[in-house]
Amino acid sequence: MAFDIFGGCLFQSGSLVYWGELGYVSHDSQFINFPAFSIKGILELRGRVGYATGRLPVSASIGYARQEYADAFSPLSIDMDGITDRLGVEYAVTDRVFMGLEYVVRDIERTDPFPSQMGVEAESIRSSWVVLRF
Repeated sequence: MAFDIFGGCLFQSGSLVYWGELGYVSHDSQFINFPAFSIKGILELRGRVGYATGRLPVSASIGYARQEYADAFSPLSIDMDGITDRLGVEYAVTDRVFMGLEYVVRDIERTDPFPSQMGVEAESIRSSWVVLRF
C-alpha cells in the first residue's frame, strides 16, 4: 500500500504565494527493467513559490529529497539523496480543500560510504490529490 503525506505553512501576500513543506511518500514499487530493485520511501523538504489568480495558484518548488532503495539480492538498503524540482497547479475547491497536478523531477545520487557511480533521475506526475487546510 502506498501513501503520501505532507505538511507545511502557506503565506500569501497579494497574488504571491509562498510556503515550505515536509513530505513523505511510502511505496514499494519496482523498476520495470530491474525488478529486483525497488523504491521503499522518499522524504522531501522543499520551498515553493507561486502566483495565485483567484482559486488557481501556479507554483514552482525546489528542495532536498532522500530516497531509500532496496535490492532483492542484498539485505541492505541503499540511501540516495539529491535535488527535487516541481511545477504545479492547484484548484481551490473551497477555502480549505484543494486539488492539484504536479510534474516532479528528482536527481538522486548514492550517499552510502561505498564508492559508486549510481544515480537516478526520475520524472513523475502526481495528480488528483485532495488536501485539507487547517
